[in-house]
Parts: sequence; C-alpha cells; structure tokens
Amino acid sequence: MDREQHKGIEGHNHAGDACGASELLALDGSLPRYDLVADGAASTLARRSILLMGMGLLAACTTAPTTSSTFLVPEPIWPDPARPSGPAPRVASEPAAAGSTSTNVAPDKNAKAIDGVIPRARWARGTPDTKDLNKMIVPIKWITIHHDGLDSPMTETSMDASAARIEWIRCGHRGRGFSDIGYHYIIDREGRVWEGRNMRWQGAHVSKRNEQNIGILVMGNFDIQKPSSRQLDGLRAHVSTLQVRHNVLSGRVLTHREWSGARTACPGKSLQTAVNETRRKNAWRR
Repeated sequence: MDREQHKGIEGHNHAGDACGASELLALDGSLPRYDLVADGAASTLARRSILLMGMGLLAACTTAPTTSSTFLVPEPIWPDPARPSGPAPRVASEPAAAGSTSTNVAPDKNAKAIDGVIPRARWARGTPDTKDLNKMIVPIKWITIHHDGLDSPMTETSMDASAARIEWIRCGHRGRGFSDIGYHYIIDREGRVWEGRNMRWQGAHVSKRNEQNIGILVMGNFDIQKPSSRQLDGLRAHVSTLQVRHNVLSGRVLTHREWSGARTACPGKSLQTAVNETRRKNAWRR
C-alpha cells in the first residue's frame, strides 16, 4: 500500500495489473543507484507505513484463526479458493482489473544476474504500479524472512519453474490489489537469488513493519517440506551480504512470526528451525 496505507490495503484501488508506463528497474547492488529516502527526512513518509491489515496483508504466509473484531488478522491467501489447486503453472496468468489495461511483458531468459541477483526481467510479466508505491526509507534496519506457503511444495529446481512460481505469487499479490510482489528478494530451491520488488520501493510483507525492512521470500511451504541445503546456503549468503551492505546486525534479522503481533506461522516450522540453528551457530555475518 503505499498511497492507501491509512485504509490498510496496499493499492486497493488498483487491483489486477493496471500498470502505468513505469519501466522495469534492474538491481545492481549499489546503494547510490537506489532512489531511497533518508531516515531524517522520513517524518511525513512514516505516516505512509504499509499496514496491510485484513485480507490485504501479505503474500503467502499462513495465519492463525481469530475471532477478534477489533484487530483484523490477515487471512491465509494460499491456498486460495479463487485459484486452481496444485502447483503454480509454468506460465502464470494475471487477473485483470475491470476497466484496466493489462501490461504484459515477455520475460527475458537471457537476463544476466547482477551481483549474484537474477533481475526481475528474467521472470516478471508485468510492471509495478509505481504511482501507488512508497520509496524505501534508509538506513535499512531490518531483514525479514518468509516462505511462500503455497499449498503445493516447491520441489523443482529449474530456472523456468522458479520464474513461473515467482510470477504466480506476483499475480496473486496484484489480484489482491497490491502494487507489485511484496518481497524484495526470493531464494529458490537451488539457492539462486531473484529480484522481487525493487529495493528503491518499500516492501509489503509485515503488517505495520515494512519501513526500512527488507523482505526475503524462501520459495516453498516449510510446514509441509524442508528447505534444501542449497536454498539455506543461498539464504545465509544473501542475508550476510545484505547485513554488510546495509549495516544490519544479526539481532535484526527476523522471521515473520517473530514480529510482535504477527500472528502467523510463516516461515513454516522447518525453515524456522533452520533459522534458529543458524543463530545457534552464529552463522550470520554480523
């Protein structure tokens, strides 16, 4: 949500892929290239924090049921009765909003990784709705780890299968009114790192805690499967890289469930166990 944060749902007036003329932005890993907002200048921007309450919270993290009428807890998005069951298709189709023009982009299979990150041009079939996004505020203070929580486990390791699943998640986010995929990075089963929402933009992945917070999605449902060893290696390496780049201490690397009030099972029991073990071994870089 970016411009609609006070209503609690990111870009809820822009469901589907009603993208404007914004161009895809490749990530090169260097801070000067990002159009970030300094922390000292954030007094007015802070009021535009992503709340993402209720049905519009995050992509795919499952949540505990609640009967509260005063605090809207995000509902599980995956599995979603509005979509077919089973694994993500190899070519994801995006729900188009009524009266909108869908922006279809052909992924570039020849797009090369930049500083170890596969650019979104390799997988995305649509552009972000940048008019409804907030610029990321710096300095970065947090890194949050998620799983996708899809009802089908991720076992495939090919580039094409990973690209299709990421696009499927983006379609799910856009279909729910998000401005783009909510996470900044995605780690696939082979440990490859993919660019999600560009780092110049604030993410949409933790209720009321998205400012100065990098969202990392580890591909799979870790309540019903285990992360691969390569996936964990890729996660640890990329988190460590981000820690050094943004001066984030290990105590500020959290899983989604560890945020106060999150009420979610994300990132799943087996990934949570792996993160706890990483901490026990003091394996984060800082």
